Amino acid sequence: MMAADRARGERRREQARARRARPTASPAAPALVEATLGDFFELKRRGKLRARSAGPGIIASRRRRLISRMKRILIVDDESSMRFLLRMILENAGYEILEAHHGAAALERINEWRPDLVVTDLMMPVMNGRDLVGRLRADPETAGIPILLLSANPQAEVATVDAVMGKPFDPEAVVVAARSLAGSRG
Repeated sequence: MMAADRARGERRREQARARRARPTASPAAPALVEATLGDFFELKRRGKLRARSAGPGIIASRRRRLISRMKRILIVDDESSMRFLLRMILENAGYEILEAHHGAAALERINEWRPDLVVTDLMMPVMNGRDLVGRLRADPETAGIPILLLSANPQAEVATVDAVMGKPFDPEAVVVAARSLAGSRG
């Protein structure tokens, strides 16, 4: 009986060690951050790092460096479910995302956080996509930001956008468009 208890205890300890050795990054985290966390946990598992000496400060600084190299995308849509869907698609592709629920909020966000791409809806309250595009193109500081227009009416004519995509859209097509307009990650 004691041998069986010892074996069971050893199995539990081994399972606990395996759980601690796994990276804990979310599936939505960029691959580079997951690799960094994986390296950290592997070194910690091997005993090469002490918990206090490596600490979260090293991971946080590496993550900040990696995120600072990520391309930034501003998603502007009045529907929260559409913003969430686009966020999941583009974060999984390795982009840093910020959201706004109408054009006026987008202009505020752009002043504090310069994106590499703006993905906007056409019909929104307060300030619609057409007005937002006009304001961005009129300002010399924001005139060069690429704009991807997502609309239920893919024939919508907004002369100064870089690309137009209809809703519903193919997630892979959104990633391809983002890569061509904003560039690939990092």
